[in-house]
Amino acid sequence: MQPTISIRRFQPGDEEDCSEAAKMALINENSKDYPDFVISYMVSVFTPAKMLEISKERIFIVPEIIIDGKKKVVGTATLIGNYVGSVFIHSSYIHKGIGKRLMHEIEKIARDQGHRKIELWASLTALVFYRKLGYKIGRKRDTGNMGVVRKATKKL
Repeated sequence: MQPTISIRRFQPGDEEDCSEAAKMALINENSKDYPDFVISYMVSVFTPAKMLEISKERIFIVPEIIIDGKKKVVGTATLIGNYVGSVFIHSSYIHKGIGKRLMHEIEKIARDQGHRKIELWASLTALVFYRKLGYKIGRKRDTGNMGVVRKATKKL
């Protein structure tokens, strides 16, 4: 049975699922492109408490699925100004169009705020995903504990 998917604003109580989505994405997907110390550090950063803190500082949206009547948040994306951050999709739910829907919604929010361009720092793991969505991939930056990332921008 295909789950029902909706994109909505983060609500207190979502922080456990958000942290789990980030953790599973990092361990099961990003670990293919990053050393263990980066993955361990990132997992230690995106705790439930950090997710709750981020929700107070930024626009925070989540994809929620409903399977057999049960709701579960399976990803995250945030927006501050025209900058997108904290984009994660739980590894059990990638390649199902959820990330694409999540990014379309965050882009819509940015457009509605009057932004003409959106930007983010993409993990090496997500470069193909962002290219497919029309992002231009730019310069590389080594963030130390958070690993190498690439600047990605898109005109809205």
